[in-house]
Amino acid sequence: MTVLLEHDRRRPVQEHLDELTWRTTVLFTSIAVLTVAWSFVVNDVLGHMMDLLKPCADDCLNVYDPAQWSAVRWLTSLLLATFSSLPLAMFHVLSFSKPGLLPSEYTALRRWMIVLSIAMLGLTALMMTVWLPELYRLGFEQHVEAGLSAQYSAIDMLLVAAFCVWAIMVVAATWTGLVVMGRLGVVNSTTADGWRLRLYGVGSLLLVLSIPDHAQSMLLPLLATYWTTSELVGQRWLYAPPLAQGQAVERLDHEGRRQR
Repeated sequence: MTVLLEHDRRRPVQEHLDELTWRTTVLFTSIAVLTVAWSFVVNDVLGHMMDLLKPCADDCLNVYDPAQWSAVRWLTSLLLATFSSLPLAMFHVLSFSKPGLLPSEYTALRRWMIVLSIAMLGLTALMMTVWLPELYRLGFEQHVEAGLSAQYSAIDMLLVAAFCVWAIMVVAATWTGLVVMGRLGVVNSTTADGWRLRLYGVGSLLLVLSIPDHAQSMLLPLLATYWTTSELVGQRWLYAPPLAQGQAVERLDHEGRRQR
């Protein structure tokens, strides 16, 4: 027997899939439109980024592969469009999830998404304005001390910055998955290994495939940091006992359908 509350109604699975498809299409269309919109002003954004990242006072940045500059422009436009679409993405995720969540679960999900979005934007701003410029400055000082003539590739510097932003997004998505599924009881000590393989495996694959060739040396430290921080975030649920003990048994209902 199905128990329905006063405000509940029956909805077939296909209706949920249709709603998910519609919301995903709206989000991707918005990102595509914003990507085109950002492409008109991305040169100014890239110029400001190079001013922040440039470690020397004179002209030490060069574009050695002009054809790749277009790819950097569109990649930057896509990242800016993704960040601009965060409020819309949060709205659709919360609207789609609300009918299936308890009020406390919905409040926790909303609070987590807001805090994580602010933290992700803050980390991105710190990385672009403090951490990466300081890292490039230290490298430049070492080159000068070694008597080298410093000439850097602007494309390589921007690709590293874009990859760092992309890595922050991958880590944030993994943390969100762990927290949401942990609060819903999906992740526990019994299912932890399977979800580690799914979440960490997909995230690690995205990082491995997207890292620039000239930044391969930072891959292993990045993956180690990614796995360690994800374990710390999800340890509350990854090592928790399951809510229900035992094994589900299949039976046939009055209409001959299999139920667990």
